Amino acid sequence: MRIGPPPPRPGDSWADVHKGGGGSRHKGARETGGATRPSVFIVEDEEALREVYSGFLPLNGFDVVGEASDGHDAVLQVGALARRPDVILMDHRMPHKSGIEASKEILARDPGVSIVFVTADMSVERQARDVGAKAVLVKPFAMDELAQALRQVTAAAK
Repeated sequence: MRIGPPPPRPGDSWADVHKGGGGSRHKGARETGGATRPSVFIVEDEEALREVYSGFLPLNGFDVVGEASDGHDAVLQVGALARRPDVILMDHRMPHKSGIEASKEILARDPGVSIVFVTADMSVERQARDVGAKAVLVKPFAMDELAQALRQVTAAAK
């Protein structure tokens, strides 16, 4: 029995799911039809959004392999993962270390990882791309835009 609001669906906007949401935490890669699902590491300081992403992504063909609540923890955790994520979903404004700073450090260690940057600040789009983000989503965005961006980035990396 599920308590709380239903998980986000494709077409839900960021504003809709930002008010609440949830879902179970899915960790580790799963096999589907003989292929491994793309893996995503979530970096977001707002717990409600981490929960929304963690609930939404597995329903849309992605495995969530980890989460961090700030850029500093993201750098540490991504470096310690046994399996490199295919994509890092990176927020911009966070305590301790911004998404820009964390992206620079992660990409310096592993230039092959893809970063999809999410921000409410349109002025950082160019900076995010300059440090290596493969896509930038400006909040608010529809959840199907997120899934589409992740699919495009993982397909381009193959």
